[in-house]
Amino acid sequence: MRWKDDLLKCNKRFRSLSKARMKAASIVCLLLVVVGFFFVYFHPYRSNNLLFVCYEGSRPFFNAVKQIDAGEESSYLFAGSLQQTKALAEGLRADAVCLSSKQELDSLAQKNHLLSEDWDQRLPFNASPFYSCIVFVANPSVAENIRDWEDLLTKDIKVSMPDPATSGAGRYAYLSLIYASQKDQISTEMRADWRKFFISLDLIPLSAPRAFSRFTIERKSDVFITWKSEAIRIRKGHKNYEIIYPSFSIKGEPVIAALDKYASERGTEDKAHKRLVSFFSPEKQKLAADLGFRPRIKSPDMELSQLFPPIELISIEEAFGSWGTVWEQHLGPKGSLVELISIKKALHGGEE
Repeated sequence: MRWKDDLLKCNKRFRSLSKARMKAASIVCLLLVVVGFFFVYFHPYRSNNLLFVCYEGSRPFFNAVKQIDAGEESSYLFAGSLQQTKALAEGLRADAVCLSSKQELDSLAQKNHLLSEDWDQRLPFNASPFYSCIVFVANPSVAENIRDWEDLLTKDIKVSMPDPATSGAGRYAYLSLIYASQKDQISTEMRADWRKFFISLDLIPLSAPRAFSRFTIERKSDVFITWKSEAIRIRKGHKNYEIIYPSFSIKGEPVIAALDKYASERGTEDKAHKRLVSFFSPEKQKLAADLGFRPRIKSPDMELSQLFPPIELISIEEAFGSWGTVWEQHLGPKGSLVELISIKKALHGGEE
């Protein structure tokens, strides 16, 4: 019978598989078993473990928190704030988040419905456990000539910063530069100088810490603009760089929240909320201050004057009116940042 002949042929072909191919198949199966075992028993999103998705600049704080709260079952994933926001919008699951600005969480609430739109009313200080500012990290060769934003316009000084399309630090740095260029009535010549400066900016499409690593490796710029907390970390490892505090900065206000959609599915709402509340405790606030984040709650034993030199901090609302205005005029698809990137690409032959 024909079907018997076909069956015999198939059996013969199967037995003719080389030992090498059989061995490869066995290895693949073994790897699948190992991966499955890891996923079930060690995956950070298992049922008894809170998963936090955080912007890269908050890593020093949360790493220190893990050391203090060794018994807490929490895991942390770090990347640039805008990268994290995009990943969450595209399906990354987590119990709670720490992102660089209110605008990012509002977007996840309004467009993706991952949390309630009143998320900022559930925790103290509009769910912002600490705040920060933007400073300059400069090579010694140019540091003595830089004291404020306008000094960056000097022709011989090249400036790098994280890309605002990737990094929260980049966004606050860009908005601080925008505010500096519009703060006072300036001459036509000065306006032209600012335009040239924006076009010459080296925008590094990475989180603030990773962008600084590229800055030090490539060595094509003299000044790096970043978070104050990040500058402190940099200074500890790179003594030859100097931190310069400009006269003012847009106030950077990172925010935290539980992602209602996923926390409710896993039954971790209460656990996540208690964990978030703990970041406002005196112990965690002092920890934040020691790492260069300005604490919301100040205790008598904090020597803040030494940790935080005087600098005028200007909120988004004071500078631009609202995050909505910022998005419309500067960060959105029709804003000044898109225009700037388009000009830079045109000048570089379509690549940037």
